[in-house]
Amino acid sequence: MYPYRDRTAFNNFILGVILAALAVVSACRKEETTVSETPTSAPSEKPTIDTAPPDEQPVPPTSQPIGVDSEDAPNAPRALPTSQELRDWIKIEPVKIATGDKIDELITDTSQRAFLKTYRINLVARCAYAIKDLKGDVLFIETPTTADAFGIFSVMTSQPGQPNNVDGSIRAIDTSGGALTMFAWQGNTYVRTKFTGPGDDKSRQSCEYLFNRIIFNTPTMNAPLLVQIIPPQRADSSKMWLVRSLRALSGVKNMTLKNIDAAQMDTRLGLKGNQTLSIATVKVADDEPDNIIWMVQYDDPSAAAAAYQRYRQALEWPTNDLDKDSIVYSAKGKFLIGSWTAGQESIQHLLEDLTKALPQ
Repeated sequence: MYPYRDRTAFNNFILGVILAALAVVSACRKEETTVSETPTSAPSEKPTIDTAPPDEQPVPPTSQPIGVDSEDAPNAPRALPTSQELRDWIKIEPVKIATGDKIDELITDTSQRAFLKTYRINLVARCAYAIKDLKGDVLFIETPTTADAFGIFSVMTSQPGQPNNVDGSIRAIDTSGGALTMFAWQGNTYVRTKFTGPGDDKSRQSCEYLFNRIIFNTPTMNAPLLVQIIPPQRADSSKMWLVRSLRALSGVKNMTLKNIDAAQMDTRLGLKGNQTLSIATVKVADDEPDNIIWMVQYDDPSAAAAAYQRYRQALEWPTNDLDKDSIVYSAKGKFLIGSWTAGQESIQHLLEDLTKALPQ
């Protein structure tokens, strides 16, 4: 007896077994063909070894630049650190120095050259640092006096400037033009570093580290007198300038200062290069124009008294809007003070407080 009662079912079972066997045989042959096609090395072969001398071995590529500190000018300022003194930052452009009438070689902005020459400058230095895709271009100016260094800081940035309680410097930051630019006054130096590259928080921290490292190496000195006299509660909303000539204000954004006849005002105030004129715009109210006060420091009391007489005479017969809205106080020792916004000064009375604070 067959296990299947129906012969047709039995025939189908036999056919299925035959087809399954053929499939197994075909798969085995395919596997043998694949294995035989895989190349193999003879047992006696050994891997090839590069036996070139070490100095001829290929150097792996790197994105880290090589420092150029050996190319620094011999009298490079000590405040500009070498690559070895920094963390990750590498000097990619050596320190170049210019003095005297050659500072134009390092001051590339032609609009800045004219007003910078109204200040006393010992030297101008430039160099650049990099860390990966981040670059910092440094402009370093050293002056013979604190007043000149602060003056350059005041006209080179439109920002009010904030005191740094850690090192005594005054700093400002600008983020326009797709770059992060940091400015600082410290003692007899002005520093501006323009950073380009990534703008993430980590990059910002790297920029601050380099900038702090430069400022840390510059000597600390007292700020100019008007900076010290302006009350702290008003300092945050005040913008100050210090000039030896009104010509230095040609590039400022304040239209009152920008439109002053520089030559006429220099003559009236007796600004001949040795004197300093400090100016501050002090906020009155959100819907009010700023109060603009000023102070000139002379070499002796007689020069201050003579300037007061010239100014009083001009205000007796005012010929322009500036003089119509001006006020000047009697000279006190070497100092002469006034306001170019008499209406706003009548609200704040800053000149009275300033007079009391001035030394005899």
